[in-house]
Amino acid sequence: MYAITVEGRFTAAHRHAGPGEVSGGAGAGIHGHDFLVLATVAGEHLADDVLLDFHAVEVALERLLGELSHRDLGTHPDFAAIA
Repeated sequence: MYAITVEGRFTAAHRHAGPGEVSGGAGAGIHGHDFLVLATVAGEHLADDVLLDFHAVEVALERLLGELSHRDLGTHPDFAAIA
């Protein structure tokens, strides 16, 4: 098995939910975090001694993290069900 791992970072916010939530206006309970994301791609076979283009994986991760960076994760469709 062959694998490559790329990493990226982003900063985003979310709102507290539940008993510890701060009451108040629209920004109540909101706070931010810095996230480290590791993306690993694995495969059993190499093509010309390469699993896949490492840079393409980096670009794909950067694009994904760009959608999440500096926003309230609770407003992102992929997180709406758990926000």
